[in-house]
Amino acid sequence: MSEIKAFTLDGLTKAVGEMVKVIQLNDLEPRYTLAIVTEDETEYDITILEPQTGRVLVKGGLFTELTECKLNGSTLGGSMLWMNRIAIGMCIEFSGNNVVVTSPVKIIGWRVPSPPVSDKIVH
Repeated sequence: MSEIKAFTLDGLTKAVGEMVKVIQLNDLEPRYTLAIVTEDETEYDITILEPQTGRVLVKGGLFTELTECKLNGSTLGGSMLWMNRIAIGMCIEFSGNNVVVTSPVKIIGWRVPSPPVSDKIVH
């Protein structure tokens, strides 16, 4: 007879948290832009509009133009959704007119804003 392993929801959350690096949207400020690269080398720019609700602007992959949508969270591809988080090794789920699920996240980075250009020349 094969061995059966089961997790409680708390146990699963703890196990997943220990095996992946995670960004929680609630920890980010509005206008913060993440640079995400997935396992299939697709790049996404995700600008946070409302961290608490997951409202974002996204460009990359199927989002060929800058698109406002909701970043629901991370998933392993099934029905489990880790709300309001982006995790390495997990897919990102977006919703708007349709639900879009990325391939697993490989890199989480951020875009550094360009410094303001000054009209004054400094010697």
